[in-house]
Amino acid sequence: MKKSFDQIIEEALKDVPGFSKNTIAEIAEATDEKWASSQWHVEVLESRGVVDHLEQGRKKLRRLKEDL
Repeated sequence: MKKSFDQIIEEALKDVPGFSKNTIAEIAEATDEKWASSQWHVEVLESRGVVDHLEQGRKKLRRLKEDL
């Protein structure tokens, strides 16, 4: 069964060491996807309550919520 891009991002945020807080560009690089696609999918996951973010200056760092 083919995984959705949302599932791939969830797994990347959960399973890769040192991937607890990253920018969209870093997530796009880790998943080998385009920046715009990565941003859209991460924002969908954020709206579902799976991912949250921390703003540091102009950057938004994303991470998988720990209470899942």
